[in-house]
Amino acid sequence: MVACLCAGILVAAIAASCAKYDNRPSLMHDRRFKDWKTYDYGRIRLFYPPGHLHEKSFEEVAKGYDRATTMIGRILAMDSIPDTITVFYFTGPNQGLEMTNHARPYADSEAIYYWPAYSRGVSLTQFLLLKWSHVEPTNKFLWHGLVALFDHAGENYHKTTMEYAGDTLFIPLAKLAVDGAINSDIERYQSAEAASFCGYVIARYGPATMKTLYESPEPFLEFAPKLLQTSIDSMQTDWLAFAQANSSAPVKN
Repeated sequence: MVACLCAGILVAAIAASCAKYDNRPSLMHDRRFKDWKTYDYGRIRLFYPPGHLHEKSFEEVAKGYDRATTMIGRILAMDSIPDTITVFYFTGPNQGLEMTNHARPYADSEAIYYWPAYSRGVSLTQFLLLKWSHVEPTNKFLWHGLVALFDHAGENYHKTTMEYAGDTLFIPLAKLAVDGAINSDIERYQSAEAASFCGYVIARYGPATMKTLYESPEPFLEFAPKLLQTSIDSMQTDWLAFAQANSSAPVKN
């Protein structure tokens, strides 16, 4: 009886240990996903339903995620990137909405939730930004700018910004920084300019300064001039000069 009791305790201990170190995303435990499969390529893990139409292209998809992760990590000078990046790869918008209650691909701290018809770079960047900084940014245009900058949509946002600068579409930096309408999911006016500005800050001042701006609890219009030692007007002039110089640069995807 003592032996049985010890065996029972051992089994319970092993089960508790396995539960404790089960680092799979929470959604994987949802019974609706019990038949889903996994495809592993390096640090990328695709979690997908049987019969996925893109199954034959998973190696290419995973390589794309891996290349983009390396590129974003290098540009932002990320200290660490997860050893395993899990991507819930839904078949399309209908399944994505039904199973996640989200209308668009997104990410949380555990995984990326993606479905075709959208740029993969958006939810990947959302995921990596959560690893880059644990701060919810006060100045939201910087978050949207970084998401758009790395969205892999193939658009040169410096060129777009210069096109805006030539007509009434252009939003001055002083307004852009406080514009509550910016939403990189549904528009490409404010977020295109924000992407160009974030690219400028990273290139001109470095990723550490970008992160300081991103994490500052102070309003951008008050904090940025102190940090960068220049006025908002001069900052905008320098940014647009940078955008002009890079408006014909090829987009790296």
